[in-house]
Amino acid sequence: IEVLEQQLNRVIERRKTRGVRAEVEITSSVSPRKERLRSRLRHTSCLLDGKWEPLVELFCSESTEVAESQFNDAVNFCEFLETRLNGLRDVRGYMEEVLRYEKHCNLLYADFRGHGGTRPDFLLAPVTPFSESPRGDQSVRRLVPVRRKNARALRKLTPVKTKGISVEPFSYDMEELTNSIARGEDPSGLPREQRFVLFKKELNFVGLKLELSEGSRRLLDFCDGKHTVEKIIDEFTKATNGRQSSGSENLLEAEILATLKDFAAREVIIWCEEK
Repeated sequence: IEVLEQQLNRVIERRKTRGVRAEVEITSSVSPRKERLRSRLRHTSCLLDGKWEPLVELFCSESTEVAESQFNDAVNFCEFLETRLNGLRDVRGYMEEVLRYEKHCNLLYADFRGHGGTRPDFLLAPVTPFSESPRGDQSVRRLVPVRRKNARALRKLTPVKTKGISVEPFSYDMEELTNSIARGEDPSGLPREQRFVLFKKELNFVGLKLELSEGSRRLLDFCDGKHTVEKIIDEFTKATNGRQSSGSENLLEAEILATLKDFAAREVIIWCEEK
């Protein structure tokens, strides 16, 4: 009998608290969404500090339809913040850069296909390296992918950027900046210098982030399907205005070839030849 009474008492207590629990579940229904946004935008949330919570609340109230993935939702929130940065007081100067960096990190895994709207070119209009020529029309240039050949033959090939690439300029070393923020340090003393980060989206794979120097960025710009490796080397040599010795020119060529091979190994470019 005592055991039965104990069981009945537990049932009664559960019924008393069931209504309270239901209210708690309703009021906290957006909490997991808020936590996912914070986990996807850790450094942005740190910089916004006390402004983060009210901004997330406003975003969730205006955008009640949750995106299909946490990455899509994070990108949508970044775009929400971008329109309000100018109106926020006491926001540090590197806030815009951190927000843009984390937005592109999430874009590597977001999928907006079929959603329309304004999205970065590397999701909607990727580089298309090949132009199909009409059959029998010999006046139209046509590129086809090939396996990488030996060093001598490599000069005749045309390197072409692959799909899903975006290169963003930054004023800081973003890894150093975000690490400093994560440690709770004031990164205002970090040196400002032009940096570039390549983001390469890989469907169903881990996206690529690669820091580029100014020279590497310029080299990648030449991988447009219009320049052979030989022409690219000539362009870089001309940029030195003949100030380099023959030995330095050989070193420049070696650096260009090494960088292109690295790009190819990371599938940032593919080797093509004219047919």
